[in-house]
Amino acid sequence: MRIHRLNPVQLNVQEDVRKLKVLLRLALRHMTPAKLRNIALVEAEMLLRRRTLRGLPYFIKVEPTNRCNLRCPLCPQVTGYCQVKGAEKAVLGSMPFDLYAQLIDELAPFLFCVLLYGQGEPFLAADIFRMIRYARERNLGTMISSNLNIAKDGFAEEVVESGLDYLEVSLDGADQQAYAEFRVGGDFGLVRENIVRIVEKKRRLRRRAPLVEWKFIVMRHNEHQIDLARKTAREIGVDYLTFTPVGNIDPSRRDLLEKWVSTIPRYRQYDLEAGVDLRAERAKRVCPWLYRSASINCDGSVSPCCYYPNFPQAVFGDLRKERFGAIWNNDFYTSARAICTRARLAQIGERAGVCYLCRRSEGV
Repeated sequence: MRIHRLNPVQLNVQEDVRKLKVLLRLALRHMTPAKLRNIALVEAEMLLRRRTLRGLPYFIKVEPTNRCNLRCPLCPQVTGYCQVKGAEKAVLGSMPFDLYAQLIDELAPFLFCVLLYGQGEPFLAADIFRMIRYARERNLGTMISSNLNIAKDGFAEEVVESGLDYLEVSLDGADQQAYAEFRVGGDFGLVRENIVRIVEKKRRLRRRAPLVEWKFIVMRHNEHQIDLARKTAREIGVDYLTFTPVGNIDPSRRDLLEKWVSTIPRYRQYDLEAGVDLRAERAKRVCPWLYRSASINCDGSVSPCCYYPNFPQAVFGDLRKERFGAIWNNDFYTSARAICTRARLAQIGERAGVCYLCRRSEGV
C-alpha cells in the first residue's frame, strides 16, 4: 500500500500528478498508433495554445447519473454552490445507454480512458457495469470514484468481474462518527466491508484490477484520525491511501472555512485570514481540460470540466442534438481556449461561457 501526502504549497497539484500517472499506465495498456498520434497532436496544440484543434480528447469524464444516496454538506447537489453565482438545481436522472454508446463509438479510436463519475454516485446507475464492459470491449480503461455505500448481494464480485481498472473510494474518517459528520447518511462499516470484499475477490481471482484508492478528505473534525486511517488502510488492503484538503467552499464564507478546513497547514486549500482559494495561482496556466478532456453530463450536455455543475453557461453543447466532434470546436470552445492566450477577457466576454467567469473570479 502506498500512502500519499500532499505538499503544503502545491496542495492539489500533487494529486493531479498522481492521477496523471494512473492515466499514463492506462494509456500504455490501451495504446494504439492512432491514439499515440492524437496525444502528441493534442499536447502540441496545447503548447501552442491553439483555439481550433485537430486533435480530440484522449480521456473523457462521463456522468452515469447525478443521483446520490448521501447528503454531503458541501456538495453542489445539496448546496447549489458551484464557485460562481447562478447555479440551478439539477434535474435528477441517468445517462441513456444508447447515448453513451454513441459517444464511445465516436471517440474510442482516440481515447484511452473513461472516467465514469460526476456529481452523483455512479453505482446507482442501472447501466454502470454495462458501461464499464462496453468501454473495455473497445480497448478503453475505466475509472470510478464512489462513496461505496452500496448494500447489494454480489456487488464486490460485479465490480471485479466488470473489468474496472481503478476505483477511488471517498472515505473521510476512520470510524462511523467522524465519517458520518461529512458523509451524511453514510455507513462506515458498509464501505469498509465492500472494500474488504473487493480486495478479497481480487486475490481469489489473482487479479490486480481494480486498483483501490482510499481518498480521505482531511477536515477539522477528522484530522486527528490520519494515523488511524493509515493503520486501517494496511489492515483492509487498499492499494493507495491519499490525504487531500477539503474544497468547494466559497472563500468568503468564513463560517464554513472555520467549520471544515483543517488546522494542519499542509491540508489547507484556503487562506483563512485572507479568505482566498490558494488554487487561484494555478488558473494562470493553460487549462488542460480544454484540450485533453471534456465532461459529459448525464443528460448528454457537454461541459469543459466538472468544477461548475448545474450552471447554464457551463453547457457548451448537447449530444442529443449533435455529435461531439461538432461541439469540440464550436464558438464556446474556441472562445474559452482564447482565454489561455494573451487575449484580454474583455475582448472574449461571455462567449467563453463558464471559463470566462472562472478566470475572472480568480483574478486572471
